[in-house]
Amino acid sequence: MGSLRSSRRVGIRCYYTNRYLRKLKQGNAPLTGIYRSALAKLPEGSPEYQALAESGKIWENHFRPQNLEPYLAAQSKLKETLKCVDELQDIMLEWDHRFNSITRSLVAQYARQHEYQKS
Repeated sequence: MGSLRSSRRVGIRCYYTNRYLRKLKQGNAPLTGIYRSALAKLPEGSPEYQALAESGKIWENHFRPQNLEPYLAAQSKLKETLKCVDELQDIMLEWDHRFNSITRSLVAQYARQHEYQKS
């Protein structure tokens, strides 16, 4: 009986492990394409190949994180939404402070009431 359960567990683990690995490969497909095209010019295993693969230059050249224009464009496009989010954050902070003070007073009142009922 015990070996049957353990074999089922192993089977389940293998199923989920294989499923996870398939999803991981699917998710890495775009990155593999980006790196493959950039490294295709160099012989695999050469010092230049290794240096370029480990440098981060491929990532920077493709995604250009130093380019702020798309972020600034999105920020200007969503200016009203961002303003509403800031206002909502202020309201929530104020509400949180009120909620905390109400909760503290209720707990104190309950504690006093509980002491009163004991005696």
